[in-house]
Amino acid sequence: MFAAKAALGRNLQMARMAAGMTQMALAEAAGIARATVTQLESATGDPCLSTLVKLAEVLKVSPMLLLMQENELRGFQELLGKKELPQNMLTPEQAKRAGMMLATGIDRQKNDATKQISAAANLIGLSGVGAAIGAGLLPMAGGILGAALGYWLNSGNEPKPEDQPTRGKKSGS
Repeated sequence: MFAAKAALGRNLQMARMAAGMTQMALAEAAGIARATVTQLESATGDPCLSTLVKLAEVLKVSPMLLLMQENELRGFQELLGKKELPQNMLTPEQAKRAGMMLATGIDRQKNDATKQISAAANLIGLSGVGAAIGAGLLPMAGGILGAALGYWLNSGNEPKPEDQPTRGKKSGS
């Protein structure tokens, strides 16, 4: 059970940062308390299904992506054999730098990396939020896998940048 809570916490934070939202902005848009978002991101909360669905709707992502763990993303990678996906969403240097920034655990650096990964996915027509979640799970290959999975789960209906939810000024809590 803790693994699922940790996955939700990590993925929710990555999705929120990719969407450029503060915890408060996400909570307001979903109609829940900011404390709930904080608890979920820190893996101490236990959300009901309706809360998870509301958060996913605001972030314009499938609830499945919010719950995805590394083993599921690796299974998706095996299933695809990496044949149908573009291999150059980021340059090798950008990918390495983004991976190092994500690994620091520092919110500002994670936020910068998720914005870069999300923007790159959006540029090639895939899911920016999915890319951010995937990169958080598997820093090198996960971004493109998450971008594709997010795109497919949303049937290609991810919003364009101008349709994104209201963004807060800070990336942290």
